[in-house]
Amino acid sequence: MNELLSESKINENKTIQVIELLSRFCIRVKFEFKENLLNVSFDLFNNETFKKSHRLSSSLCNLFGRIIISMDNNQQKSIVLKLINLPIPGVNNFIVISPYNWVELILFIEKALNFRKF
Repeated sequence: MNELLSESKINENKTIQVIELLSRFCIRVKFEFKENLLNVSFDLFNNETFKKSHRLSSSLCNLFGRIIISMDNNQQKSIVLKLINLPIPGVNNFIVISPYNWVELILFIEKALNFRKF
């Protein structure tokens, strides 16, 4: 992933494909890998290129969702503070291309809890 981001211009299609593969893979791995992937995702969340591209931010949202939903309740509880501490669009110079479409990631935990009721 770092190799994709180190290029002078991110290849958007290639990056989206890699994120999609990781998001499908993450449901089958141990928590430690999910946690590492989540940390990389936090870096991407703050990346200027991702903030300026609706397609990249949307694929990143899918990755976050699949990581969080694949965690059990205790694992989710361990990351809540990290999610709450993420920047909010429009606050403290965190500017994104479409703030009204920017997903509040903490909502994925609520979605996961509702999913487990069935």
